[in-house]
Amino acid sequence: MHPPLITILAYVFIYLIYLTGKFLFCLRFGIHAQHLFLGFGKNPAFTCSLGRVKISLGLFIPLPFLAKFYAYNNEGVKEQIKMEWEYFEKPIHQRLITNFGGAIFMTFTAMVFFTIVSFMSKDVYIGKDQIDKYGIYPDSIARSYGFEKGDRITAINDQPYGRFTDLKARFLDQDQTVFTIERGDDELEVITEQDLIYKLNESNYLFAINAPFKLSRVSEKSQAEEMGLQKGDILVGINQRKITSIEEFVETLGYLVGDSIQVHLERGDQVMMLKAVVPVTGKLGFYSKTLVEYTSYKRSLFEAILEGISEPFYIMSVNIKAFVKHVFGDTVENKKLSGPIGIAELFGGFSWLRYTKITALLLSVFAFYEFLPFPRTAMTRSIPLAAEGFFKKCWSFETYRRINKALWVIILMIFLWSVIKDIMLLF
Repeated sequence: MHPPLITILAYVFIYLIYLTGKFLFCLRFGIHAQHLFLGFGKNPAFTCSLGRVKISLGLFIPLPFLAKFYAYNNEGVKEQIKMEWEYFEKPIHQRLITNFGGAIFMTFTAMVFFTIVSFMSKDVYIGKDQIDKYGIYPDSIARSYGFEKGDRITAINDQPYGRFTDLKARFLDQDQTVFTIERGDDELEVITEQDLIYKLNESNYLFAINAPFKLSRVSEKSQAEEMGLQKGDILVGINQRKITSIEEFVETLGYLVGDSIQVHLERGDQVMMLKAVVPVTGKLGFYSKTLVEYTSYKRSLFEAILEGISEPFYIMSVNIKAFVKHVFGDTVENKKLSGPIGIAELFGGFSWLRYTKITALLLSVFAFYEFLPFPRTAMTRSIPLAAEGFFKKCWSFETYRRINKALWVIILMIFLWSVIKDIMLLF
């Protein structure tokens, strides 16, 4: 199946989950018209009954802003469907729950998806034992905080950790992070600020494991092939500098573009030296594999359920922090949100299991969006209900429409403010 088509189907599925949640709560509390028309067109393709509701289906496109909903009045004429808060005869709490029905059902579906993925997949990771063995290789940002090649990180905020990925993940949870490290026989502390996470991108990885690497493939007609590099070679140095990790090798090449270099390597039992000229790309043209031992772990069903339940709320908390930081902070956005295919490729290539996990992630993100005071979200549709409960007075649709217009203006101002901040940071 073609990737763009898979992406479209993912968003269709997510929107259908949202609509299903809304519809189930509408049926439960009786907050609906007697006869609905879904989609475009004057005459329905077919009509069916579902419980107490008759549904006529026209040309229905299950995507936001393209999906159309109407209700037939007593004269059999189509008119705009009423929103949940407009069913004034129903209790406020029922209308409020129905209003958030889509977000609730998306969150529940995300939990189920995360549970399935967690139970079916084997967790493979680089454990702390490999960091204890090899230490880390810090990039330029990490070095600016005081990290050095070969440092062994023993604790984060005085807490133990078990995985290499924890070294970056902890930045999302703390305003300030304290790393306890061993450097030779000394124990030191390095303190970083939370905004460090926003500096990371494709070229700033913060930490890499300082482990040796070997060539897994040499590209055809590349500088690596021309100089004589082969699959299985272990590169150990450039000129007079000893090299350990692939990250250090790549960084060193970047400083030597256009220069003649001597590459030292191990090939079987032989120690060799080959000469090359570093291309303008700063790359010789090979693929590598880091020589570390991975730890694998298979979760029990109970552990998978616990992780599946907690993951959507963790994602929402991260998005809240990122949203606040983007609006009120001083960071520059350096990545755009991709769809299921793009994100799956970003994290190591497409697979159905990874695709399912990313779809669950997007379900969590869109559920979070429903709780933001943006136009047409569940939170905005709750404003008339809050006003009704506080002032004991029902709102008109015209008042609600004016609120949406005002929110569009606020969103535009926030966007312009973000752009202005980014431009100011360039000077």
